[in-house]
Amino acid sequence: MIETYERFDFLAETAKDQYVYDENGEAYLDFYAGIAVNSAGNCNDKVVAAVRDQVGDIMHTFNYPYTIPQALLAEINELLDRDLAANAKKVGAYFMEQLRTLPRVKDVCGQGLLVGVEFDDGISGVDVKHGCLDRRLLITAIGAHTIRMIPPLIITEADCDKAVAIIRGTVEALSRFSLFCFLRLTYPVHEVHPCTLTTCHTGASPLRRSRRAIRPCLRQYVPSAARRSASRR
Repeated sequence: MIETYERFDFLAETAKDQYVYDENGEAYLDFYAGIAVNSAGNCNDKVVAAVRDQVGDIMHTFNYPYTIPQALLAEINELLDRDLAANAKKVGAYFMEQLRTLPRVKDVCGQGLLVGVEFDDGISGVDVKHGCLDRRLLITAIGAHTIRMIPPLIITEADCDKAVAIIRGTVEALSRFSLFCFLRLTYPVHEVHPCTLTTCHTGASPLRRSRRAIRPCLRQYVPSAARRSASRR
């Protein structure tokens, strides 16, 4: 397959509504929802029943004859019956309002539940994506400093609160890591503690203080996304 998107480092085994489950049964909040599930959610009962019914009649044909798009009609009926468009408008406005409270944010924009967040130049969108994956939230990065979310239209404000808390924790961890690296590289003859970000003189040679001195601390203090970023530099 063409590597248009970077693969997530987990195996999706099952899914239901706004959650995807890996082979160990760990739940991931799905704010990356694919085209086929971003309306009524993963494995919506009515849509699954319509797909099974359609496959029982005809599974594949060419473009000349007309067919009855039962699966499409089922999803449209679900949208109308549950008024998911109104839910997207209401919850989307709430979601964007909460996202604007995050640290290091330059801009939040979107319509309904199609939402993008741009961070300042010190925060990588890819690192935020991987940090959220480590915390069981699925999102994508669409620029150097931008993330995008398209959750299913069935999500609630409580789901948005959970997502915002995960993104906040990720950005704060990346901010601490960035400051830690800055201090280690700016003050090479000092020992910088990655939690308190204070320094104490060690008397060591500047030549012995390098990027390699940072890496033993990374696994303990920052998520794997930031470690991967540091190893690539």
